[in-house]
Amino acid sequence: MLDIIFSFIICLAIPIVMFLGGILIKILKPKINWWFGYRSLTSTTNESIWNYANQYFANIWIFLGGIQFILYGIITLFIYFQNKNIDGMICLVVIALQALVLAISLIFIEKNLNKKFDIKNCSRGH
Repeated sequence: MLDIIFSFIICLAIPIVMFLGGILIKILKPKINWWFGYRSLTSTTNESIWNYANQYFANIWIFLGGIQFILYGIITLFIYFQNKNIDGMICLVVIALQALVLAISLIFIEKNLNKKFDIKNCSRGH
């Protein structure tokens, strides 16, 4: 039974991290720093862009983390009840799909920042 719980947690680790990370950033509203927040060359251009980027990032990750948790939670439970097991390969495929969504979300956020802000003419003041 513990192996099933462990597999379930592993299969849902990325959505959990996305959801909780988004909530933390939304609540804590970090200032520009080296440890916590949505850090990219674009987001650290100045305080205004940083604040927007982090709130946008938090909203996207809360949404995508929640959707993925529900979707893959249902899929994982369905597979378990069909096979009485969660195969490691299935978990690997689930994790790969979640990582793809995570990567695409970062590209989407960067494109949004570049569209919203004139990065080339912004000063790099913190």
